[in-house]
Amino acid sequence: HCADPNEQLYGRWSATQADKLAGDSLKLDPSQIGFKFDTNGIYHYVSTLGYQEAGYYTRSGQKLVATDTTQAIPIEREAIIDLLDEDSLHLRWKNQGQELLVKLIRASE
Repeated sequence: HCADPNEQLYGRWSATQADKLAGDSLKLDPSQIGFKFDTNGIYHYVSTLGYQEAGYYTRSGQKLVATDTTQAIPIEREAIIDLLDEDSLHLRWKNQGQELLVKLIRASE
């Protein structure tokens, strides 16, 4: 019986920092950004301006692929897990051509 490699990912995460890796810093409130990863492969994502999405995710090593099924045509996004431990999650992904780094901490359920 091997340990579930996604075990540390499960649960609710809230952002403490969100930065573009090039150019200007983001003018947004990171406290509005959050993820929830369920053990059944479902994720929820909320962001600023009331944006939210949900769908399913898969993980392979540092690569996290999330498929947003709230749209008529599902959108697949790929993120890189830079750091994952008991209470920290650093995710990097491209948004409208800009690479973002979002640092999150484990939130209480």
